[in-house]
Amino acid sequence: AGLLKSAKERGSANPFNYFQADSELNDMRGRLDEAIGIKAQIEDKITQAQQDKARTVLDARLELERTISATEETMADETRNAAASAQALSASDAFVSPSSNSKNVTFIIMRRSSQGMKEMPAMDTSEINPGDLIKVRFESTTTATGGNQESVGFSPRTPAVSLHTPTN
Repeated sequence: AGLLKSAKERGSANPFNYFQADSELNDMRGRLDEAIGIKAQIEDKITQAQQDKARTVLDARLELERTISATEETMADETRNAAASAQALSASDAFVSPSSNSKNVTFIIMRRSSQGMKEMPAMDTSEINPGDLIKVRFESTTTATGGNQESVGFSPRTPAVSLHTPTN
């Protein structure tokens, strides 16, 4: 721009050439401004993409941690249920062992209805519904007073509900 002005002042350039060069210079300045604007937009998009990437990575980590936590909680619940089942089964094994053939085993399904809990006699192969409780009674047949009754209750949702030995 300074060269054009000095050439114009000296008279070495004709006015037509001066205005044409000045117009081209202004066009170049406009294109430079457009390029600077486009560059700023691209930098903004890059920054936004980096922020989106960081947010996505953080969301994925949080979701993974939630999934791991829920899985660990489920495993802990299942471990507790398995331990309770094992305890109930080991207690029932004491009542029904191969050496104690003098015990009768009876099953009763406890089903909730609109009239309250209903007891239904069952066999070891009877079909049960979710929410049913199964009462297992071990009765001794060799005592004169009818024997002691021991019972173990099971639920389809919770493997071992209770272990109860009534006193006579």
